[in-house]
Amino acid sequence: MKEGEKRRNWAVSILEQLENVIQPNPALRIEDLILRGMNREKVRLSANEQLGESMDRISSLINKNSQYGSSGDALKKCAMAQVEIGQSERKLQETVTSEYIKWLRSYIASEAKLAKQEREKLENARLDLDRIKTSKKRAKDNKQHTFDQSLKDAESAFNIQCETTRRCLQESIDKFDSQKEELKKLLKAQSEHFRVCSDAVESALRAI
Repeated sequence: MKEGEKRRNWAVSILEQLENVIQPNPALRIEDLILRGMNREKVRLSANEQLGESMDRISSLINKNSQYGSSGDALKKCAMAQVEIGQSERKLQETVTSEYIKWLRSYIASEAKLAKQEREKLENARLDLDRIKTSKKRAKDNKQHTFDQSLKDAESAFNIQCETTRRCLQESIDKFDSQKEELKKLLKAQSEHFRVCSDAVESALRAI
């Protein structure tokens, strides 16, 4: 049972930290959570996109006021790189949210939740069994036989719940431990993001 609980806690920990990586601003994370609950989405420019737009605007003002008309070109090239980096970052956020984060949320809400519920049922079945055993022990000798059927039923219910709980826990453990494909998707998304960022920076360096 402890192994199943460990995996649920690990999933929650990874989810919280990954959401913090994808969106470091806690206020925006809460806003996104609320909007997601309302089945609404908000397109929000990334910090790099905002930086790029600001650089581009300033470069246009420099060129406008320069007698040569091209003094701000280097800033404009850098601005383009920042916008590309920001767009790639936003795409990475969307991809990770729709894939690995979605998988983690699903695991926590389904397999892990079901395993927890079955553990609680098992504990209740154990308490029922203990209660009947105690009542039988406290009963007078000529009354103890009246608890035989109740005790038999409670033992049967407990054994059935043991098997159900064991199966659910194993399914929860197996699901968490076999997330290799989901991790590959995460790494591929990151790899593509870093490639785009590197290309954007190298292109800007060559152009400046």
